[in-house]
Amino acid sequence: MRFLKNKIRLAQEFELRQKQLQSASSTSTQSRNDDPMSSSPHSEQKASKKRRCKRDPSEASSSNPTKNIIINYAKAISSFALSVLALPYLNRYKENQLFNYQGFVDFITLGKANIGGIKSFKALLVSIETDSPQVTLFKEIFKVLSITFVKEFSLKWIASGRVSNKEVYRKYRNQLLRKLENPQDFIYFLRNQVKK
Repeated sequence: MRFLKNKIRLAQEFELRQKQLQSASSTSTQSRNDDPMSSSPHSEQKASKKRRCKRDPSEASSSNPTKNIIINYAKAISSFALSVLALPYLNRYKENQLFNYQGFVDFITLGKANIGGIKSFKALLVSIETDSPQVTLFKEIFKVLSITFVKEFSLKWIASGRVSNKEVYRKYRNQLLRKLENPQDFIYFLRNQVKK
């Protein structure tokens, strides 16, 4: 939502600057505008850019309904991992010496704040050799919770959530589940775009 507001604001500022430039140089450009042969490619580029800025902001979200699907799923999974619903799934890790609930909450909270795409989401799932044993355990727990969320809770989240293209989220649910089961191969998502 903030992205769309910024885009609208920038478009309005661009239009205002264009109007100021046109009014300042109106006398010199009137003589060139009278002659249709004098239009330059540069002025055509400006005009097409201006048309693109005037586009309806709702078109941007409807033209690519899958744009933020991985970010939305990742944030929903993180919220689930931090919620009371995840506690029964975390109980089996109580006996593990490395498991610390507050440390897990801090790990997920920091990870959730940094989610910006596949790369940052994958970093929460795949352990690397420089990770401590506790962080490796946290990533394994998060992977289990992610699979649990997609299998058992995602349909309810889609139906009752604020996502705009519910059918798209349902369609790619199974693909996300396959990626979560093998997060090392999680390089791309949504190879086949939705056809309108």
